[in-house]
Amino acid sequence: MPKLDNLEEAVEAEIGERIRNRRAVLGMSQAELADRIGMSFQQVQKYERGANRIASSILVRVADALDCAPGDLLSSHKGKGRVSASDREIDGIASRLKMLKSAPVRKKILAAIAAMLTDAETAMKGAKSAAPRIAPAAKRKSKAKTAPVKTSARKRKQAR
Repeated sequence: MPKLDNLEEAVEAEIGERIRNRRAVLGMSQAELADRIGMSFQQVQKYERGANRIASSILVRVADALDCAPGDLLSSHKGKGRVSASDREIDGIASRLKMLKSAPVRKKILAAIAAMLTDAETAMKGAKSAAPRIAPAAKRKSKAKTAPVKTSARKRKQAR
């Protein structure tokens, strides 16, 4: 098999990471996923690590087993590399919200999240306004510093 270049490796690793995250959100083991798609758990491990490329037909089977669309497992970062921890957390929460069958419960959860975000933004604005402010250079009133004047010994004697 030909070696993959860095971009292809990054994409395969990201797809595998998305499969692993989705599987973890569902609380499914690698063995369970393997049974559902008709493969060994070692093959699932290889897909999740990005060690093996995943064919589109297998990706469709994996997506069905994970109860999501195949596009949800594809890379959306256009080769920018690995997914950040915060992106994984957000993807996991979004996946769990999508799985909720009750629309009223989903709406309540989303309303609670929106309220928490508003509270956090308000708190951050308050923290910024409490911080001491420094006036811009043009508005600052600063005394001009003058260089010390050297006086001669004779003038110092006369001043005494």
